[in-house]
Amino acid sequence: MKVNIEHVEAYSPIDKERVLDLIQDSIGFDRVNDTVRANMIQWVATVVQWYFHSIAYNDQTDLGQTRHSIASIASHMAAQGHLRVCFTMDHEL
Repeated sequence: MKVNIEHVEAYSPIDKERVLDLIQDSIGFDRVNDTVRANMIQWVATVVQWYFHSIAYNDQTDLGQTRHSIASIASHMAAQGHLRVCFTMDHEL
């Protein structure tokens, strides 16, 4: 997963410049990129884990929303070239 904080967008160009300067002068872009990447991976893992837990215990609460979230993640990853294998998550319980 590619993350590059230097390509971030901001409403205010001045704010963008200030934030990027702060990052560069303190912890650096690599550390911020690594932190963002790790948090995104953790978020995806949590959503997928919850989805499969729901299937295993037949908990239909918000299952449709979780399915939608996973499909959105997969679609975005495929569009970015990060997802090489696609599979269907339809199931019968």
